[in-house]
Amino acid sequence: MIKVASLRYGVIFKKAFCQPHIFSAFAKACTGIDIKVNEVETEKSFSPVIGNVDSRFDLFAEDKKNRLIIDIQHRRYDDHYDSKRAWIIKYAG
Repeated sequence: MIKVASLRYGVIFKKAFCQPHIFSAFAKACTGIDIKVNEVETEKSFSPVIGNVDSRFDLFAEDKKNRLIIDIQHRRYDDHYDSKRAWIIKYAG
């Protein structure tokens, strides 16, 4: 039997979706936008920080041809013992 792990855990999700072709397919399924990324960064942050906010991105990729930035963030809810999780995908172009 094949063992599987739940994608609700951040480490598992990041490991599964940090491959560019898988990230691109996931982003297309969520947004309907066909993207092509060469690299997916995990725990992305900017140095120096922008303004007074030290932003960190769970999964971050840039489609340079179409001038899109795609960010997938982990969202936590307080009503669950394990901070019930969902994934939010955002894009800007």
